[in-house]
Amino acid sequence: MIWGGRKTSLFNDQISGGNTSLRLARVNLQDQGRYLCYASTSQYNQETFVTLTVRAVFLIVEVLVQGDTQVGCVFGGSCVLPCRFQPNSDTILHWVKKWDGEEVKVLNLQVSN
Repeated sequence: MIWGGRKTSLFNDQISGGNTSLRLARVNLQDQGRYLCYASTSQYNQETFVTLTVRAVFLIVEVLVQGDTQVGCVFGGSCVLPCRFQPNSDTILHWVKKWDGEEVKVLNLQVSN
């Protein structure tokens, strides 16, 4: 798994409006797990959990985000893990992957409006 760099990205032009969805590039089986999007300010904390399940079928990977959202992508393609927060000044955003009792920091960002 490669975190940061070219594996993950945000929609930079939409962050100030509250869209902090995480784009994963080159999705593979090791990307599956539970992800936490955590936004904190001096006024509130907000958590969004996304469980990513990856299945390989005939060289195609189907990515299912459990819950109300389902995302499909082809092996080696990209997919988006949805997350939104209430825009506020000086928001700190964290994306963390939780898998097999471990936490891996995916992305940290200071958002200023």
